[in-house]
Amino acid sequence: MRKIFTLCSLAFLIINISMQAQTKARPKVGGPCEGCNLLFLGIPKAMNSVDTSAAWDEKGANKILIKGTVYQRDGKTPAPNVVVYYYHTDTKGNYTPNAAVPKGAERHGYLRGWVKSDQNGHYAIYTIRPASYPGTDILAHIHVTIKEPKLKEPYYIDEFLFDDDPFMTPERRKGHANRGGNGILKLVKNGNGLWVANHDIILGLNIPNYPK
Repeated sequence: MRKIFTLCSLAFLIINISMQAQTKARPKVGGPCEGCNLLFLGIPKAMNSVDTSAAWDEKGANKILIKGTVYQRDGKTPAPNVVVYYYHTDTKGNYTPNAAVPKGAERHGYLRGWVKSDQNGHYAIYTIRPASYPGTDILAHIHVTIKEPKLKEPYYIDEFLFDDDPFMTPERRKGHANRGGNGILKLVKNGNGLWVANHDIILGLNIPNYPK
């Protein structure tokens, strides 16, 4: 009986070690993602599918609305309860923190926020148009990180860029990985004078190590 017990224990130990090795060897979804975990710093306990950034009422800022649908990998099925975290520079091109920014997230500045897609996959972000980094020709952009309910870690998708950016060139227009979809936004002015861009997000599209 003791021999059988010993053999069972040994088998269990081998299986456990094997499973741990597989877990450690499993590549990270999305690959390396510097700063992605800052998504969790200051994250609200309750999130809506609509968010308005802290700079919405600032004078001289160009207000924009980015809205769309988050889809599953098939590009057709709406994906609810997906957290979309965004952050970007201010009108001077800086990631300026303020008192509301939690310790550790200062480098993302105060223009940061979260939305969670609704039951139809919809999301909407009211914010201002960011500026390029001071003294550079780097395209103005909005960083976007995704946290799916079934995945442990977040991953980034294509930065939101602007089709009419003065620094946009044919080469830059083509040089994207299309992670989650092409991030180049086309802003259109609506009847209320608000610049609006429609942008759908496809989970897992061109995301390395994404589970099948």
